[in-house]
Amino acid sequence: MLHFLHTNVILFMNIQSKGGSMPEQSTDQRRATPMTPGLFDKSSRPPTPKSDSEKAKSTGTPPEKTLPPKTLKEDFPDPFKIQDEMMRNVAKPKTEKDQSEKDIDSINAAAEAEMAKEDEDFMKISKEDLELAEQLIFNGYAETNIEMSRFPGRKFAICSTNGEELNFIDEMAFDKMRSVKQNADGTIDMPDSSIKALRNSLFIALSYRGVDGKDIASEPIIQINTLKKAIMQLGNLYSSGDLKQAEDLKLSVKKALLKRATIVRRMPAPLIDFISDEKYKFDVKMLNIMSEKKMLPKS
Repeated sequence: MLHFLHTNVILFMNIQSKGGSMPEQSTDQRRATPMTPGLFDKSSRPPTPKSDSEKAKSTGTPPEKTLPPKTLKEDFPDPFKIQDEMMRNVAKPKTEKDQSEKDIDSINAAAEAEMAKEDEDFMKISKEDLELAEQLIFNGYAETNIEMSRFPGRKFAICSTNGEELNFIDEMAFDKMRSVKQNADGTIDMPDSSIKALRNSLFIALSYRGVDGKDIASEPIIQINTLKKAIMQLGNLYSSGDLKQAEDLKLSVKKALLKRATIVRRMPAPLIDFISDEKYKFDVKMLNIMSEKKMLPKS
């Protein structure tokens, strides 16, 4: 476009310099001839957007009111729900605490009931039972007196036995079997009833004193007190390492106990059965007495 304007200006200057003039155009010709828009022609500018007021004037409609942007509705928490939730949270630990306290109370109640039962059972133990426990603890064995229904007033003294005495009886029964000559196949010609009779007589010899406070043996060396104390002394000698004195004492005790067992075998069979039955009852009784939780202090 600038080049086109520049060319027109040069031609116009040449015509003026030659004294010529441009032919005048009629009004109709000027209207008919289209004009090239210039650089600063307003018609060539892009239309500016009309404002709302101008649009309203041109169209005759009132401008639309601009509303503020809508805000989302905020959901506020319900205070009643919050309070209800807080109460539940507070009540839950309280419930757990109450449950734990109930458990503790139930445990304490059970312990108190058990202690009360132990006290009640302990109170059922008679003075005689306490004396038997005292004898067993401090003397090493206990002794009780049993009466026969057929012979009222006659008292049969029965004593308890311990583990050392039972081991001593088994050793003597084994010595008896070794004293018998063995056969070629290693067996011995001795009936089993003979061994059982020996063990029973030895057991009664260490369990039965006699009638009305008298010992069945007249010799002091074979009386039941002597034999029981000697067996206890054997354990002390072996523990101290005095083996020679322990073996000599064991040999003398075995001889004395065999003599006492011989006296027992001479007793009537019904009396031996009665003593055996009462001895079993006495052992059960002593076991129950010593099993009481309050009889001995806790270690």
